Amino acid sequence: MIYKQVLVLLLLFSGLSINAQEIIKPDPSKEVILYEDGTWKYDDSPISEDKNDQGQFIAKMVDEMTDKVYYYFNEGLVYTNGGEGFRVSVSIEGTDDNSIKGTGLSAKVVGLKCVEKVKLYFLFVDGTKMELESWNKFNCEGNAWYSLNNKQATLLSSKRIDKIRVENGRNYQSITADYSGQDEEYFIISFKKLDEKDIRLKKVE
Repeated sequence: MIYKQVLVLLLLFSGLSINAQEIIKPDPSKEVILYEDGTWKYDDSPISEDKNDQGQFIAKMVDEMTDKVYYYFNEGLVYTNGGEGFRVSVSIEGTDDNSIKGTGLSAKVVGLKCVEKVKLYFLFVDGTKMELESWNKFNCEGNAWYSLNNKQATLLSSKRIDKIRVENGRNYQSITADYSGQDEEYFIISFKKLDEKDIRLKKVE
């Protein structure tokens, strides 16, 4: 994966709150850059294929210097409120289009300072619950990475999301996002796209 000081978040969401009084609804067909302070802007870098860019798909990026290939979802599940927020998406591994698979989850957390042992609590629409804890080390970039076993992957690929809570294991600060009525099927669609190999080439300029 490529990490930059400014994380490019590729996302689909119906409403993004930047303060308690104002709700902004971005164009869901566009990509968004989420900054460390919780602010954002549209990313205008193009997708090479002439397809309808609305909806989830797997973006493929090739490093022209090394020919190394990177895969990631163009949209993540995003929540922001003031200077706090997070993005969660399925992590993809593979060396070519035919070998890619979802191996876990990755999260970017803003507003909770330095993080470690970040927990993700999932409440599904049918009342089922799931808890994950990040395996990566303490860091001040808000990065949290998670492994998925078969049971956990099955839950995400088959059940609609009601709420997600992110909790910093370092100080127990948390952020809770309500997805009822919007983006409930984000992970179901993600795993479907992996099965379908819905891959599009991302231009690097």
